[in-house]
Amino acid sequence: YRRYYNDKSWNTCLRLYDMSGLRGMMFAMFGQKMVRKLLWDNGVARYEEVEIFRKGDEIIQAIMTTMGTNKFFFGDKLTSLDLVIYGLIAPEYQLCKYFTWADDSLPAKMPFMKEMNEYMKRVEIECFGALKYWKDIV
Repeated sequence: YRRYYNDKSWNTCLRLYDMSGLRGMMFAMFGQKMVRKLLWDNGVARYEEVEIFRKGDEIIQAIMTTMGTNKFFFGDKLTSLDLVIYGLIAPEYQLCKYFTWADDSLPAKMPFMKEMNEYMKRVEIECFGALKYWKDIV
């Protein structure tokens, strides 16, 4: 949400993806409008930014609370749900340091940084046999 919808972060997002010059201007004109409509249709853009982050924190807390001390979500065996969590949540953790500079109204860190860091490492090691893509966030 914050990457594409927030006006304060849009220009930094374009720089991060190397969308400068005419290409960036064209993408900014058409892309941001399209993304805003999709986010509105999805329902996410109907909430205030603080509320979106609060709901996200609640979801992450529910995941970590349900996992408890398990190695993976349902115990010691990797499941497709662990891969879904990795695919959906890992980018938010990896990119939070890049997309929280827009203003100081929201915290720059995601919740459960240490626990999620260890969980993502376990998922990746189980899938690939070694750490391949995950970069430490703590």
